[in-house]
Order: sequence, then C-alpha cells, then structure tokens
Amino acid sequence: MDVLICEDNLIIAMDLEMTIEEMGHTCAGIVTRSDTCLAHCRQDPPDMVLVDVDLDDGPTGPGLTMELSDLGIPSIIISGQVGSLADDDHVAKALLSKPVPVATLKAALDRLVTS
Repeated sequence: MDVLICEDNLIIAMDLEMTIEEMGHTCAGIVTRSDTCLAHCRQDPPDMVLVDVDLDDGPTGPGLTMELSDLGIPSIIISGQVGSLADDDHVAKALLSKPVPVATLKAALDRLVTS
C-alpha cells in the first residue's frame, strides 16, 4: 500500500516513514501542509494518508480528511489531540493518539487493507 504522510514534525514523519516501510508498505512522500497534500493526492493518489491535526498551515487536518474522502482516498488521523475531535469534525477511518505504538498503527493499516 502507498501511504502519504501529512505531518509537520519532520522527526515524527521520518519515524512514521520508517515504520510503514518496515511493515512492507511504501511511503508515497512526506508533506507538511494540507494544500500540498491535496495537490500531491490529485497528481499521484496514494492508497492512504496519515494526517496530523495541526499542520504547517494550522489545524487543518480534520478538514483535510473530508477533502481526501471526496477524492476517494482514506485517511487515518495520528495526533496528540484526538480526544478534542468530535465525530463530525473528520471522516478519518481511524484516530490514533501520539505517540502511536507500532502494533496499533499496524493493526489500523491491516484492518483498512482488508476492508
């Protein structure tokens, strides 16, 4: 599965990249803004996007998940702020709290691959 990472903290993004590649998936890239993410997805759609709530262009992650859904691209929110999100704030397939354990991320990705 091609997974795009939308995360403004490059250390966290690189850790996620290494983790998804160790799971046998491919990292489709790392972006730090919602507009950059959408441009990337329109040009070369990934199979999944991992999205942080707060990005370089503000708290745009939840809205980004809605726009990704309109493009037919599923997403998972990975953030330290998942407890503050209401159900109607996003359409992510899963909400994972940072720091996300590898087993939890693997289970979420595996569940989405088989659904």
